[in-house]
Amino acid sequence: MRKEEAIRSDQVFFGWESDITEQNFLIYGLNKEWLFEHPEIKDADVKEQYELVHAGGGIVSHAHPFREEDYIPKSAFSRTV
Repeated sequence: MRKEEAIRSDQVFFGWESDITEQNFLIYGLNKEWLFEHPEIKDADVKEQYELVHAGGGIVSHAHPFREEDYIPKSAFSRTV
């Protein structure tokens, strides 16, 4: 592999953190244009957010997967779709 073909370790990916009822999620794989085209994402619940992001080719990940708090439902740690 040529040096210029290697993945750089200092590469930055566009993404954002969403907060739905005190549950934090990281969204990657989409761009600013997608956000402008899907304003409904800001009012989506957990399942709707997953479906919108997945349909757009992005991924959703828990921002704090090992956090245990009373306000985080146990179902938040399992796949809901």
